[in-house]
Amino acid sequence: MIKKMQLVKVKYLINLFLLFLLPSFVSAQLSYSGSLNSRYADSKNNLGFNEHLFDLNFDYSNSDRSFQGWTQFEFSDPPELGRSIQELRKLRVDYLSNNITVKIGDIYEFWGMGMALNQTDDQAIDIDTGLRGILLGYENDFLKWTILKGKTHTSKITNLIDDYDERVPNFDTSHDLLGSNLEYNYEYGTFGINLIQSNEQHDSFDKFGSISEKKINHTMAGAYTSFYFGDASLFLELLKKATKESTTDYENKGTGLYSNLMLPISDWSLLIEYKNYNFLKLSPIDKDNFVNQFAYHADFINPPPGYYEHTTILNGRIAKQSNINDEIGYQIKLSGPIGLNHTASISLAKSSQHQSWIQNDEYQWMIDDKINWMPSSKTFASPYNEFFINFDGNFFNHKLFYDIGWSSIKDVQYLFANQNRSNGQFQVHELLKSQSIPLSLTYAINSKYSFELKFEYQELEQGSLRKMNNETSFLSVVPKPFRYNNVISIGLASSPKWSITYLQDQTSIDEKSLEKKQWTYWEFLYRFNQNILITYFNGSLKGGLVCSNGVCRYKQPFEEGQKITLVYTF
Repeated sequence: MIKKMQLVKVKYLINLFLLFLLPSFVSAQLSYSGSLNSRYADSKNNLGFNEHLFDLNFDYSNSDRSFQGWTQFEFSDPPELGRSIQELRKLRVDYLSNNITVKIGDIYEFWGMGMALNQTDDQAIDIDTGLRGILLGYENDFLKWTILKGKTHTSKITNLIDDYDERVPNFDTSHDLLGSNLEYNYEYGTFGINLIQSNEQHDSFDKFGSISEKKINHTMAGAYTSFYFGDASLFLELLKKATKESTTDYENKGTGLYSNLMLPISDWSLLIEYKNYNFLKLSPIDKDNFVNQFAYHADFINPPPGYYEHTTILNGRIAKQSNINDEIGYQIKLSGPIGLNHTASISLAKSSQHQSWIQNDEYQWMIDDKINWMPSSKTFASPYNEFFINFDGNFFNHKLFYDIGWSSIKDVQYLFANQNRSNGQFQVHELLKSQSIPLSLTYAINSKYSFELKFEYQELEQGSLRKMNNETSFLSVVPKPFRYNNVISIGLASSPKWSITYLQDQTSIDEKSLEKKQWTYWEFLYRFNQNILITYFNGSLKGGLVCSNGVCRYKQPFEEGQKITLVYTF
């Protein structure tokens, strides 16, 4: 039934496309481009995939107006992450004439810094928060006005309900959304206001597994502004959100604030980010339960996480997932040159929830202490602390390029127990501590050949910390309290034709096998011409978190397999 409805929608969009486009065939000129991305894999642990994406873009223009279009077909059975699809996945037609823009189909918009709307289609982590509908826009030198109407559909993976699979979503939400954004540009910055009304269809599950459909109403009103004064800049964004559910008389109100200040200090620059996302306070047991929480943040909302987002492998696996519902924190980053060919940066990040939690005599979680403007270091406010320092530059007249850093992370990830008993306080929480050193060296042999060496080292302590009667014990997820992880990769490249990379990923104690383990692979990339690129992978990959802009997904290990990727553009 769902596939039939989707097919009807696609046919409807195609008819609208033809209605707009056909009258302009005589006087306009057509250009087009596209790409084919084919990926195939098989592995010893049955994590193979077979997915193909075909994108086609066109531009049909004359002197005063143009039509632009985008289509994407997907044939995947199965994909690496997500449900199998064999159909027209995306379709959009844009009409542009003077100051007017009309978009019909699959739309992705970004307002302000994403506090009210930040839509993305990221297949690496299987998240699609786009809207299928219509956009009307007007823009001149000073003013930009956008009206958006349509539906979003987001799929997620959760172990809180049946049919849990680490690769395939088992929970869906949809929003019927109407929104508008008005932005004014002036000499020293911008100012914008927006309003979004969303009706969410949401399946709720009781303790017996019975399903009831909830219709949730969200109203979001926001404003943002930026100022530029010399080389300095200031950005502020504020959002107020109200949520109601009619069948249960549920109501919730919350606010969000994001700001960043950029200041020049001689040749250096100072960036200060502050976030205060206070939309929904959830107890430790409910924090990740988006299934039965009516005011949980909508997936098309994704403001900046406000902490350093690492691109290295080992730090990426322990990345913090941003808590948009309830998080307060800041990041301070100082960066600048040290000498002629070298730069340095220092980053400090800290965050927590807006309250510290404690349990009553019936083991129910209660708010123990409220936190308003600055993050707390109290354990049961789930604090996060990171310090990161990085140096990069080059030697030998731009022959040898280096990038080296050191990070220290302490993260209280889960809260299990915090109770005042007659014989003292009883506390249990999960703690993560790490020290990591990433290093990258690239040597340009000549204008064609280059050699690359990457090395990462990490000391990781992760487990449950238990306090009782003034005695402390630590129970690690592995037999020893510390794990020692390292990654080394060696690569040789002939630009722009080919490259070959060997990677070894090793841990002193694997959390599943509880013994020392190593994953290795080699990868060969060859570019036949400007339009055709093929990549061959052979070996194993350790699983773990893959994160993008504060949103994370878990990928299972890939054991003793091969992957082939073909990219063709035209």
